[in-house]
This record gives sequence, structure tokens and C-alpha cells, in this order.
Amino acid sequence: MRSDKFLGIECIVLENQFLELLVTQSVGPRVISLRLDGGDNLFAELPDEVIERPKGESFRFYGGHRLWHAPESFPHTYAPDNQPVHIMETAAGCVIRQDVEANQRPVLAATRSAVEEKQEELRTLLEVEIPKTLKGINAAAAEG
Repeated sequence: MRSDKFLGIECIVLENQFLELLVTQSVGPRVISLRLDGGDNLFAELPDEVIERPKGESFRFYGGHRLWHAPESFPHTYAPDNQPVHIMETAAGCVIRQDVEANQRPVLAATRSAVEEKQEELRTLLEVEIPKTLKGINAAAAEG
């Protein structure tokens, strides 16, 4: 596990020879980037998207995939994630916690084995299923 900056946000990098996953550290918890075989980020990059909430606190979108509690509950689930998270490396990956979660279960526990188990499934989705679906959509559009 190493640190890096992405879109001006401090992140940790979880990677193997096929995937690179960036998890925010200075804000979050959020998976801000997922790259397959060194390709483009599969997630949206929205570093400048901000809205003002009714009570005056800004909500920043950042991009990526925001992690939250399940089941969702208003307003807790939708609180801004503008504060740093605590990341602890483990033998199997890492554990990520928000301050408000310090005495509760991990928000995200990512393990190398879990990523590797999903590797082939993701590759099939990106290289076979999505192109096949797009080909079908294009063929239907051409038939008009």
C-alpha cells in the first residue's frame, strides 16, 4: 500500500498487476479511481462540483464511489464526507474508518484476495459483456 495524490486529494493505492484502486484519505470514505490494466479511470472525476446545502454547509461530489451506511437513513447517510479518514494497513489489505465510526465496524475492508476473486468477473464485463451490449444497441439503431 502506498500513498498518492489524485485530483488534489490524498489517497492510498491498492493495486495488483491488473487493477489499481485509489481510496481517498484526506476526505471520504470514497473510492475515487478504478483503473483496469493501466487504463482510464472508470469512475466520474468531479473535483469542482459543489452544491450549497440548506444549513450552509457545502457538499462536494469529488467523483468516484462514495461509501456509506446501509440501510440508508436521512440525514446521516447524506452527511458531507469532507473530513479525513483513518486507514490502517492489514496483512490482507486495509481498514478504513471515519472519525464518527471510530468505535464501530469498518466502513470498508479491502483485501487482495477479494480483489483478485473479482478480477476475472470484471475483465469479462469490460471486455465481453459491455461491448456485446453496445454492438446490439448499435445494430438496433442502424435498423431504425
